[in-house]
Amino acid sequence: MSFDLGVWAVPQPISDAQAMRIYEELCEENAASVRDDPGVQRFAQTLLEQFPALEDLADEQIEASPWSVSP
Repeated sequence: MSFDLGVWAVPQPISDAQAMRIYEELCEENAASVRDDPGVQRFAQTLLEQFPALEDLADEQIEASPWSVSP
């Protein structure tokens, strides 16, 4: 099983449709609808500390990684 995950912060709840629009923009590498958020940055840093990006792994470690591509 695989899935894509998008993480961003908003100051107030948004609708499913708004979230989908932002997610699709982020998938296209367009971050105009979101702003930098220290909490999201800390989350990403913690995640990569626990599960390093593929390019940071030795060849023999790649099979054990949860990533199919680096985040």
